[in-house]
Amino acid sequence: MDVENTLTLHELNSIAGFGIRKVLPDTYWVIGELNEVRTTANGHCFVELVEKDKGSIPIAKARGTIWATNYARLRHRFVSETGREISPGMKVRVNVSVEFHELYGYSLNIHDIDSSYTLGDLYLRRREIIARLNQAGVMDMNRELPLPAVIQRIALISSPTAAGYGDFCAQLDGNAAGIAFDITLFPAAMQGERVEAEVISALDRVSERCDDYDVVVLVRGGGATSDLSAFDSFEIAFRIAQFPLPVISGIGHERDRTVVDEVAGVSVKTPTAAAQHIITHDMTFVTRLDGIASSLAGSMTARLSREQLILQGSMATLARVATGVITDGQSRLQRVQSSIEHRMSVSLHASSARLAALASRLAAQASVRRAACSSALDRIAHALPLAAGACLTSASGRLRMMSGIIDSADPGKVLGRGYSIIRSQGKAVRSTVAFVPGGRYEVEVADGKTDIIIDKISQ
Repeated sequence: MDVENTLTLHELNSIAGFGIRKVLPDTYWVIGELNEVRTTANGHCFVELVEKDKGSIPIAKARGTIWATNYARLRHRFVSETGREISPGMKVRVNVSVEFHELYGYSLNIHDIDSSYTLGDLYLRRREIIARLNQAGVMDMNRELPLPAVIQRIALISSPTAAGYGDFCAQLDGNAAGIAFDITLFPAAMQGERVEAEVISALDRVSERCDDYDVVVLVRGGGATSDLSAFDSFEIAFRIAQFPLPVISGIGHERDRTVVDEVAGVSVKTPTAAAQHIITHDMTFVTRLDGIASSLAGSMTARLSREQLILQGSMATLARVATGVITDGQSRLQRVQSSIEHRMSVSLHASSARLAALASRLAAQASVRRAACSSALDRIAHALPLAAGACLTSASGRLRMMSGIIDSADPGKVLGRGYSIIRSQGKAVRSTVAFVPGGRYEVEVADGKTDIIIDKISQ
């Protein structure tokens, strides 16, 4: 074993480090994708850069470091120029020097970041998402939905703690026109990794109650500009584009526009602007309604004036016609009255003659009828005493016969013929079924009463 020709690991790493510094002494611009980004309490930023093939499989990987002395400056410039934080998933162009440390191995020391390259990548990413939406045929669907004439029932998707939520509600509540709004909050995260899942969930919940709302409003406000990247989401944009209600977005700042803004039916810069857009829209309807009311009032006033003139003319004509009709009617009434009086006089004379003849006939018929009735009454008066005597004799015989029957049914006489009456509790016993062995009963015979006890019953 030749130990003299063996290197220690530290020696080998030192040689490798020396070789790398000799071969790669300068700084180099490198393109890669940030796979990890981690900052420490002392202000350093540690990243992992990867390169992927067309199938998104990593084919190269390297650790990188932005030291605290440089990181704060680079981060401030990057955020101000791109509107985004340095975060995983970004494609970046960085200026690096290659290092090989005996203990920590191979790494890249990052000196600068090309913001314009990242902006271009973000732009390309948005273009790809918009191209997918156009290919799916949904890009313009929500923008083609007409806003309702009046917007009052609002489904609001926002974080309850977001400043934009309060600004939106305060703007609507304080509108000068006094329009009332019914706002239902569907809470969702507006920054961080949960934005996509929670916004989609909120949209799904609103969709289940579409008939309850006029529009959907998505507001963010506040927070870092970098968090807007969550709204460059194909899944969120795909749902908003096809949503059955008009969607109003107010999630950005003055110079930012996301994919969600591109597909929303109405896109404004801030939550306050979203509220003002709704108020202005409703005021357009109110103004149009006031105009219609004013026009209608004018038309009604003119129509009433015309109708009043027509009515006055009609009343004058009616008065003249009515006077003529009344005069003519009075003349006809007088002629009719004279005719009636003449006819009544003739009719009364004829009736008097008929009445006199009738009275004469009635008097003759009454005399004949009275003579016939008097003869019949005489015959009845002669026969009535004979019939009454016969009737009394017959009734007297029936009474004597009934008296005999009653007398023979007298209980005393029945007992005298050898019969007896048995009673139980004062009531006559009529059947052996009523007897109870050992029971006490009262027996009445012709000359008195006695008590008996039943020992046995024979059927």
